[in-house]
Amino acid sequence: MLRPLAIALALTALSRPAFADDPPTTQLRMTGVNGAVSGGVYVGPYQAVLGSMPGAPSIDIFCVDYLNHSYIGQTAQVVQTTLGSGSDLSHTRIGSSGGMLILGTNYSALDRYRMAALLTDQFALVAATTPPASLGSAYGNIHRAIWNITAGPEPNGIPDAGASTWISWVTAWYNANGASVNWDHYIVLSDASMQPGTPMIGGMQEFITTTPEPGTLILLGSGMLVMLVFVRSHGNA
Repeated sequence: MLRPLAIALALTALSRPAFADDPPTTQLRMTGVNGAVSGGVYVGPYQAVLGSMPGAPSIDIFCVDYLNHSYIGQTAQVVQTTLGSGSDLSHTRIGSSGGMLILGTNYSALDRYRMAALLTDQFALVAATTPPASLGSAYGNIHRAIWNITAGPEPNGIPDAGASTWISWVTAWYNANGASVNWDHYIVLSDASMQPGTPMIGGMQEFITTTPEPGTLILLGSGMLVMLVFVRSHGNA
């Protein structure tokens, strides 16, 4: 997440020698945030440029890593990992971690990244139905759910009601419909300078980006119409 008062502070990147079996990397440069703040950090989609050549595409990226920080203008060489079947998660932050118990079910790192990816799709749907004044709170609920799924309880404490509602929704949706999603459309962007650990440490925050399938968005959106009514009725959106 980006802290508003420290957004321009540079972080010293960790480095290590390159090896022949290192995966290919691409430059990622953070270029902006959407301005929504919750709990003192920016939430919702950030903007970045993927690639260093002129005309490299600008993309939306979504933080899945509460424990590290990023700032506008920061660059990193990132490894791109798809979430399709047989994906090699060894260059992601939580790929080497064991399962996590969420609502009584043990989920692998791949499961958790996939559920985080599903939640990143919900920002656009929420933005279309939420007044601007409430967007920070609505985005914050989704992002806290993501951070609890990927990193365990985020430092602000156990999931609050808003985050817990999203966690309940995404686990239920994933269990029922996960097999129908083309997971190759979701990509984890991980700083290649990260150091071994559980999770891997150092470097730029980790993000998910996506090239969504229309069919997937329609399927998710139909479920979210019910979800948004439920959240609002409980005062969480």
